[in-house]
Amino acid sequence: MREISEISSPTFFSVLNKIAPLSGTLGLYIHIPFCKSKCSYCDFYSIIHRKGLLDIFIECLIMEIDLVAENPKYYLPVRSIYFGGGTPSILKPEDIARILQVLRTKFALIEDAEITIEANPESVDNRKLLGLIDAGVNRISIGVQSFQDEELRSLGRIHDGEEARTAIIAAANAGFRNISADLMFAVPNQNIDALIENINIASQLAVNHISLYGLTIEKATPLYEELINGRIGLPDEDSYAEAYSKSVAMLANLGFSRYEVSNFAFPGFECRHNLNYWNYGSYLGFGPSAHSALIKENHGELQVQRFWNMQDFDEYIMRIKAGNPATAATEILSQEKVNLERLQLSLRLAEGYPLAEAAKFQKLADSNRLRNLIHDLECEALVRINENGNLIVTDKGMPIIDEIIASLSALIS
Repeated sequence: MREISEISSPTFFSVLNKIAPLSGTLGLYIHIPFCKSKCSYCDFYSIIHRKGLLDIFIECLIMEIDLVAENPKYYLPVRSIYFGGGTPSILKPEDIARILQVLRTKFALIEDAEITIEANPESVDNRKLLGLIDAGVNRISIGVQSFQDEELRSLGRIHDGEEARTAIIAAANAGFRNISADLMFAVPNQNIDALIENINIASQLAVNHISLYGLTIEKATPLYEELINGRIGLPDEDSYAEAYSKSVAMLANLGFSRYEVSNFAFPGFECRHNLNYWNYGSYLGFGPSAHSALIKENHGELQVQRFWNMQDFDEYIMRIKAGNPATAATEILSQEKVNLERLQLSLRLAEGYPLAEAAKFQKLADSNRLRNLIHDLECEALVRINENGNLIVTDKGMPIIDEIIASLSALIS
């Protein structure tokens, strides 16, 4: 991995030109780092919004887009734009419109590009939602997490269940036809009945995509401190698996297909932007802490270079104003790591992993051990092999997918 410190733009882009994708499509990610308050479980980079920062940030964000877009090799069809954070819905619709206009000028957006904004319920109203549609946003992902007020308080959220309902209804009334709701399970003191009620409420509110994530408590978060001090408890493995399995069954009955371990959608409403990540597509990220990956195929193998921006707002502003990239480091992945990551990502998807790809692993010394492991997993109904020869993790296996991936990875890396 190469650290980048006070590097000039020409030198930086001469490095990237060696790996820049020559064909394919791009996804664009815009990181808006502002929040009204920090949720107790969140470890994404964000800062508390203060007056005067937004205008400075937007100017520098546009400067960064201009800087990166100087490279003509990035003028590829853009299939998706994703405003994440932070809380992107803090921005005014006219700010979003301005950013999108710059992106349309600098990149080749396809006609039906998916343009998503993440929104917290308390940060949107009818006027803002109408403005976002006028700006060109056509997909909204609402951070509900729960419709139960007690659960929301335990997560440090600043909206309540009624505000979450109102935000979804308002988004539909404003004209959004592609609405996603984020929900959580394995929340402290959450019972399965409450989780099922959350899913049921979301399904009745014009939602056609649901992301259902098990709560992961990261170090350096307030919720972690509560956990180690014994003020909260988490469900055991059996309770976690039961909650996931019952949720998947209910979502399937409601017409939501699982296309990734934590994502469910009506046909045609899968998140195009996230599928690009999981399917190893190229993407460019803008804003503090944003990540990028440039991928091209070379004689049947994928060459991958990643780079990411620094997680410091003031440093980001200073670098961009000086006409330099805000990149913290860049990494060219070895072919073995590329193959391993493709295995790990593919297993998260409903289509699974093509077992024929396993032959690419140079360190797979004993293919019999791999076959035996897969056979054992099949016997426990944790995985199956479909008619196309793809290894697929079953609904039963999904709650322990990290363990399954780890056991497979240990044999081939």
